Amino acid sequence: MPNFESALRELERERDRVSTQLESINKALSALKKGGGGLKRRLSAAAIGRIRAAQKARWNKWRKAHKKG
Repeated sequence: MPNFESALRELERERDRVSTQLESINKALSALKKGGGGLKRRLSAAAIGRIRAAQKARWNKWRKAHKKG
């Protein structure tokens, strides 16, 4: 029965290897779920104001360049 025991040991090693891989995959999935979309970044009122002012300036520049008449 040495052949059976050898096959059994090989299967146990394979099981341990796959178990380790699954554990790594589960950790990676957990990290992605936690950091992926849970928290939203918030901009300060000053930052929003700067963005609005810059966008208005871009639109005004475009309107002047494409003015009809």
